[in-house]
Amino acid sequence: MNFNLNVPQATIVSSLIITTGITGGIISLNNTNSLPKNYATVNYEGGYAKIGIIYDENIYSKAKVEFKGQIQSEGDFETVKSYLNKSISQNKTAETTDLLPGVKIIATTGIEWDGSRKSFQLETDSFSQISTKADQLNVGEIISKFDKMLDETERNRKTTSKSSLDFDIDPDPSSTNEWSSLLGQIINSVQDYLPY
Repeated sequence: MNFNLNVPQATIVSSLIITTGITGGIISLNNTNSLPKNYATVNYEGGYAKIGIIYDENIYSKAKVEFKGQIQSEGDFETVKSYLNKSISQNKTAETTDLLPGVKIIATTGIEWDGSRKSFQLETDSFSQISTKADQLNVGEIISKFDKMLDETERNRKTTSKSSLDFDIDPDPSSTNEWSSLLGQIINSVQDYLPY
């Protein structure tokens, strides 16, 4: 068999290959059985939220120190731990330092997803405590509580994600550039066969 093609014949053959590829791609996109179930919905205690295709999943922490209604420190656990450590006198340690009555600590940890439709934070653990004369909050205990909360959230991340997320077919694949992605894949796969 001789497969030597002249330029016009090669152009026709390559056009047929591209047309066939694009047609096959369109047909496969319309076949819901071949579409990936990658569109996420988060189910949580208060309801659900459609977040779309997940690009990132991270553990987050937030904490706040208030005194007499004024925010003294706010940020992730490391930021607030740094603030608490700076409040320790030179001759004391975190374990021997109590917070003044009226100091309020609020803290949360959870999982954050960055999706194509929206981002979502699922709170997995939280606490809010106020230091009083009768029950003063200890800096060492607060720092230890932060560490335990973050550690537990990290250890349970996969289980929590699996139980909180449902996946289905993207209801609007064009909004996530699946068409352009498919066309790009087709062009990349037939580039070696183009005559130019």
